[in-house]
Amino acid sequence: PGDFSQVSGKELAAAENKFQGREARLHAEPSPGSLELPSATGVHHAIEVTLATLRASGVLAILRVKGGSTQVAVERGVELASMGCVAMEVTMDSSDWKGVLAGLRKRLPSKVIIGVGTVMDDT
Repeated sequence: PGDFSQVSGKELAAAENKFQGREARLHAEPSPGSLELPSATGVHHAIEVTLATLRASGVLAILRVKGGSTQVAVERGVELASMGCVAMEVTMDSSDWKGVLAGLRKRLPSKVIIGVGTVMDDT
């Protein structure tokens, strides 16, 4: 039950072996092109803003693509946003969910929150 990882067991083992016997720490200075992590205060603020947006939205649109077009799913998300939807989820069991997520983020304003997930049972 729960979300399915997109990482194979072999890939996970390789990542774990990379740090075996030593601490896995982020570099103090981000390398060129890397993503700088926000402060704890920044993370807390972002979570609070996201939760407030979800509460105020009234609806969470679920986008699931089963063998269909990634572009059609992105267009549907754009249509939903144009009608006032500000909260969307792309299910991880969708074909090319990463492409749908990237397309939505590229096309939609930052006020629209987009998440990923898949509920597998009622627990």
